[in-house]
Amino acid sequence: MAATSTRKYIDDIFTYAVGKSASDVHIVAGLPPVIRIEGELQKLTDHQPLSPKQTQDICYSLLTETQKEVFDTERELDLGYQIDGLSRFRINMHWEKNNAGMVARIITQKIPTMEEISMPPVTYDLARLKQGLVLVTGPTGMGKSTTLAAMINLINSERSTHIVTLEDPIEFVYEPKLSIIKQRQLGTDMMSFAQDDHPGRNWPPGLGYPPHAQRRPND
Repeated sequence: MAATSTRKYIDDIFTYAVGKSASDVHIVAGLPPVIRIEGELQKLTDHQPLSPKQTQDICYSLLTETQKEVFDTERELDLGYQIDGLSRFRINMHWEKNNAGMVARIITQKIPTMEEISMPPVTYDLARLKQGLVLVTGPTGMGKSTTLAAMINLINSERSTHIVTLEDPIEFVYEPKLSIIKQRQLGTDMMSFAQDDHPGRNWPPGLGYPPHAQRRPND
């Protein structure tokens, strides 16, 4: 596949997955594209199985030259991807049996409110703290990113403050309301979390959103 047709191919798969309310898209050598709907994996049987060359071309079609070098060297890469007017995607690219593959988690463009996801009253108190450390933990796919997005959305709506997020990759994209929001992505806006979260960093007082430990969108 040529570079432009390869990008269109994966964009069409992503668009189809969003239309089917899928949560994930899997690209694996030897299989047609696979999507996850309500926890169940479904092969797109109207597509031919992908060759190792095709899966590699698909991965490379989404990367800059610098990202390609990192992917080839580190053998794994997390990144964000967006189709304007459709959705954002949190992508993990990796190698398995020396074949390139990817898993893409579909991220809704609408940032939920805390009411919409039925967060308990105590979380409102946590979101309104002016100082301290709040940890949001849990297994893959249990809503950590959505929970944090809803809490940041509440702060952005209620408080005039400076919010800095450190992300790998950027997932939800926030529009400033009362707050200033700066979203920094590993590999493009900073070289490492340790560098950006150094105690000597001269960030003005406000709210920091450090990264979570999760690596892959879904296993």
